[in-house]
Amino acid sequence: MSIIIREACLSDSAAIADLMGQLGYPTTAEIMSDRIKLYQQDRLHKALVAELEGVVIGCVALAISERFHRVGRTMRIMGLIVDAEHRRQGAGKLLMESAEKFAQENNCDVIELTSGMHRDALGSHDFYKRLGYTELNDIKKYMAKKLPANK
Repeated sequence: MSIIIREACLSDSAAIADLMGQLGYPTTAEIMSDRIKLYQQDRLHKALVAELEGVVIGCVALAISERFHRVGRTMRIMGLIVDAEHRRQGAGKLLMESAEKFAQENNCDVIELTSGMHRDALGSHDFYKRLGYTELNDIKKYMAKKLPANK
């Protein structure tokens, strides 16, 4: 049994929607299908899945942007999830290795991600640290503003 990493396709929509629910972002297969289509059309976005024996067990979504304030590109991990029943079997590491390869192929010099504080108890923060990621909470603050819906 080996895990295969490949680009997400429309037939993966339901499985990815289930994974997003596990990550805490409930959604539908239809919405995920729309997201996959958008990512397929933009060379600076990519969605990858981890597949085991024909079943999608993980997903990572990636977005590259040009920095405005200095030369260089940043890739952002938009989301990473491995099915609860398949964690600690190497799928997350393979997805992150593929993400880093995509970043290098696209001349990125930094990869960013955020991970909820509640994920620390699940081992997510230690997972990222083992892969070489550094916590920047004392250097940067993550901020967001919810905008009203368009009418």
